[in-house]
Amino acid sequence: MPSFITLQNLASQVVTTARKKSIAKMVGDSKNHVLVVDGLAGSAASVLFTALPVDRGPYLIIANDLDEAGYIYHDLYQLTS
Repeated sequence: MPSFITLQNLASQVVTTARKKSIAKMVGDSKNHVLVVDGLAGSAASVLFTALPVDRGPYLIIANDLDEAGYIYHDLYQLTS
């Protein structure tokens, strides 16, 4: 029988405490007004987005089309609920 991993479990394994601190430092740097992340596949953008510090927002995600925006929304909902 195959074993499955949830998106939340995957995110917790990928976004470690050290990575969260590094991302928070990058976002908190006053020289970084715009950060562009490109080349991520699947749910990677949503996983990265949930690692951003909440108190440093707001953040904006720009999707290529309505379908991609829907997938991102669904992933974010699954990761934050």
